[in-house]
Amino acid sequence: MHLPLCLGPHPTARRWYARAALHVLDDPAFKVFVPQHALTLGLDYALVYMLLPEDPEFWLYPAIGRLRAERDQAAQKSLLWLLWYAQTTEGDKALSDFASDISKPDATRARAKELLGRKAETYLVQRQLPPHRGFERNSHRRGALANPSLPHLLPPSPPPLHHIVHDR
Repeated sequence: MHLPLCLGPHPTARRWYARAALHVLDDPAFKVFVPQHALTLGLDYALVYMLLPEDPEFWLYPAIGRLRAERDQAAQKSLLWLLWYAQTTEGDKALSDFASDISKPDATRARAKELLGRKAETYLVQRQLPPHRGFERNSHRRGALANPSLPHLLPPSPPPLHHIVHDR
């Protein structure tokens, strides 16, 4: 389900891959089973799994165009999910436009509104969090690892400053 290595990083190949991945939407009952992980992905997560690791430059506008033209509700919901995960201005606008389009089915419009509501909630939570202080925030974890009976788990200590000699 990932970009075949034979295609390489060439932009044309990546665009071809993104457009090919959108063809899973043609089968509303599409599922893929990943035996190594005993995992079954439905249409929505299979699409996200295939396209999200790629640069949105290659799949975002084809996905938005497909959402505008799509008639199948399962495919619409999968595309809405993909655009929500994209976290781009263009994807958010497509979600908003879809939610306000009265020609679209009520169930999928409700899904678009729900996803937009999730985004608003996430934004509010992020604004209320204190600024990131990674070192202080994780100090309790480092303290748990600082067990002298497990020296192989500790990162090497830097040399003391008085041991550093500068040649002039």
